[in-house]
Amino acid sequence: MRARIFHSTSQAGEYQPIVAGGDLLLFVRIHGDDRVLVALNLGGEATAVEFQPGKMSGTVLMSSLGDRDHEIVTSGIDLRGHEGLIVELAADANAPRGREERSDVRRHLRG
Repeated sequence: MRARIFHSTSQAGEYQPIVAGGDLLLFVRIHGDDRVLVALNLGGEATAVEFQPGKMSGTVLMSSLGDRDHEIVTSGIDLRGHEGLIVELAADANAPRGREERSDVRRHLRG
C-alpha cells in the first residue's frame, strides 16, 4: 500500500513547493487523495523543520538512511546531514499552500 502511494504521487502527482532555500527542500506531491511530503537536507549539517502546531502529521514511508520507516511525524521533522524523508501525510494534515502559510514553516540548524 505504501509503495503504491509513493508511486502514484511521484509519477503523476501535482507538485506543491513549500520551502526551497539553502540546503533545505520541502515539497508535497498530490495524486487524488494520496499526499506525500518530501523533505531533503542537501547539506552536511543537521537541521529541524517546524510546522504550525496541528497543521502537519503523517508517517515516514522512506528515509534515505534507511532507519526511520514508519516513524510518526507531528509538528516537525529533524533531518540529519544529507538525509531525505518521504512522509505520507495524514488525511487531516494541511500542507502550507500560499506564501503566507509557508512563513509558518521554520528551520533550525542542529549541531
